[in-house]
Amino acid sequence: MPFHDIIHPPGRGSFQLEVFIDEGDGNSLKYNVDAPEQRIVSPSSLGLMLEGDVHVGRNVTIEGQSKRKEVRETYRNKTLLIKGDGTEFRMDFAPTDRAWTYEREDERADLELKTHTGPSKKTNPAKLALRQKGNKARYGLPMLIEDSSWSVPYPYRAIHEAALFDWEGFHIVALPDAKGFRTELARVAHPGAPPLLKVSLPLTTSWRVIQIARNLNQLVNSDLITNLSPPPEVRNPGLFASSKTSGKLPDLPGYIKPGRSVWSWWDKKKGEVGVLGPAGEIQYLDEASKLGFEYTTIDRGWEFWPHAWETVKNLTTYARTKGVGVFLWKHRDEIADPTEDYKQLRDFLDAVKQAGAEGIKVDFFHSESYDSIRLQEALNREAAKRELMTNLHGIQKPTGESRTYPNEITREAIMGLEANKIWADLKLKPVHNAALTFTRFPSGPGDYTPLALREDRRGNTTEVHQVATLVTFTSPLQTIAENPSVILSKSYWDVIAAIPTTWDETRALPPSVIGTLTVLARRKGDTWYIGIVSGVAQTRTIKSIPLDFLDSNKSYSATFLYTESMSDAEQDDKVAVKRVRGMNCTRLTNVRLWGEGIRADGMVVIMKQVGKQAAV
Repeated sequence: MPFHDIIHPPGRGSFQLEVFIDEGDGNSLKYNVDAPEQRIVSPSSLGLMLEGDVHVGRNVTIEGQSKRKEVRETYRNKTLLIKGDGTEFRMDFAPTDRAWTYEREDERADLELKTHTGPSKKTNPAKLALRQKGNKARYGLPMLIEDSSWSVPYPYRAIHEAALFDWEGFHIVALPDAKGFRTELARVAHPGAPPLLKVSLPLTTSWRVIQIARNLNQLVNSDLITNLSPPPEVRNPGLFASSKTSGKLPDLPGYIKPGRSVWSWWDKKKGEVGVLGPAGEIQYLDEASKLGFEYTTIDRGWEFWPHAWETVKNLTTYARTKGVGVFLWKHRDEIADPTEDYKQLRDFLDAVKQAGAEGIKVDFFHSESYDSIRLQEALNREAAKRELMTNLHGIQKPTGESRTYPNEITREAIMGLEANKIWADLKLKPVHNAALTFTRFPSGPGDYTPLALREDRRGNTTEVHQVATLVTFTSPLQTIAENPSVILSKSYWDVIAAIPTTWDETRALPPSVIGTLTVLARRKGDTWYIGIVSGVAQTRTIKSIPLDFLDSNKSYSATFLYTESMSDAEQDDKVAVKRVRGMNCTRLTNVRLWGEGIRADGMVVIMKQVGKQAAV
């Protein structure tokens, strides 16, 4: 089973990283990684390929051994021309191994690598090299390998990238011998890109990462990718300073505030672009205030309003009276010119700050090339100087940027509900939603733009399934897709409004299985939220869900949001709310999820402490 040590973290085993020279393969520099009773990475190549077919990592010799010391070098050449990446992740796949990746089913297969997005897909890893369509043997990150027998100490192995700064991102290529992967620089995914990457010396590449986990709880609670990125003070001393401190680390500046955002773009019909007019945006932010949402996102098209900047300033002034902040959209091409230290970008950010917005949403990066990575960092840095948050869309996977730049409140790098609007015949399947918690989110926040309540936009999922993703998906800024008036029309809108976006504690609970069922418990203060997301449209009963994370000395009030009944007729799907006071138990039993071969269901449970349990 995928749950061995769900409450108590497993003890640290003795891991061994061996770096050696393989004399039988041209004196190649290689490495392997072993855990107790399990090989994680088989002997794999290390190195870089330089101009002139020079391979740093071949023909290696050991000249001698010395004690560790600091080495100061002066570079005769200040730049280096790099042809490719020479790192491998070789693995001996078991027959029970399954690879979780994603694959575009539309005409935009190129976006698999440019934005690391697509519907979640499970396949035999030995077959990854045989794919004939789209990008063939090339795959974006993260890539999760799951031993579906759960018979090895670490059944979960995920390939990631971390700390991507002043470098070019990579994707992976399945090796033709079906024994793992090699890395490949992002420029290969961009026809016409220069064949050589020119970088300055000294050079620090990003991390190539293998994350391992004993169980799903350990998988979702890993902060490995975040912690491999440098803290704010290392890369930008003083940029995120705060006047107060709590504990060892300074608090974040007050302008960085998580929350929920309404968003008018998704409500438009297919083919319609742009945002509502100013009057429509005022209606949206009024409804955001009623819901207790913290933000509104004004998307593409506001620039064409008459007196656009003046109109935006009037909107932000009004929004503040309602307790709502504003995010303003921009296309990356319009701020990408690096001339005069990104003057184009800086001028735009100055105008955004003067207009009174709290943040920006920048879209259509569609690249993790060296130049794009430098632009992204410049954007986050310059935004922070003006105390602005950023939400980056059409962008590659997260690699820990939100640690180095905490004003990056979220990024996309995930196939979310935009797909259900853009492609009428390509609704996201429930297996995708039930997989993301374990496949995509361990690498960092993702702006899935969740919550579709109307039947024509949510695919074959129930309303409650959609609400449950607000608990199971991680994003400090949740850009809510559904029209706020539709949310307010629901009898259970207060349940939606009660779900926060940041958490103090997270636990993956049995009987979760990737792609089939997600059961996630998350704590905020003294309140626990449980999100259950089914990946299959089958009616079933979960016999038991443990609640041993609750304080046994306290009593709880509980709110249950669930599907009470379902039939072929959409209007007969009935959503119910049940409220219980004085609840104290160690597990939920006989949890009914509907499906009937039509829609995958879900459930939300909110449990709040109400006092000590009476003495007996």
